[in-house]
Amino acid sequence: MPEALAGYAAAVFNPPRAGASRQAEALAASTIATVVAVSCNPATFARDAARLISGGFRLLRVVPVDQFVWTPHLELAAVFRRMIRAADGNDRGLRARIETTTLVSERG
Repeated sequence: MPEALAGYAAAVFNPPRAGASRQAEALAASTIATVVAVSCNPATFARDAARLISGGFRLLRVVPVDQFVWTPHLELAAVFRRMIRAADGNDRGLRARIETTTLVSERG
């Protein structure tokens, strides 16, 4: 799947409670610079986040969302960015910068 991801700067995934193990593995092996992950299961999120981090990403932000106020359920939204590592093992910053594109619709 990493070949299928070539050319993309970012990816978003929002898996079921079982998590996104295969997707996290593929993203870790890809050249994608930014991953946004949404999860309804903190345990599988931790597993998938660990895979992304071991693949060269850094967790920049995670936000818990209590959208189901009267239940024990919780959503998480997180942003990961790929980091480069110098020969000495130190992080040197973002591997790729994210370019934004504005889409304009034309009325016909």
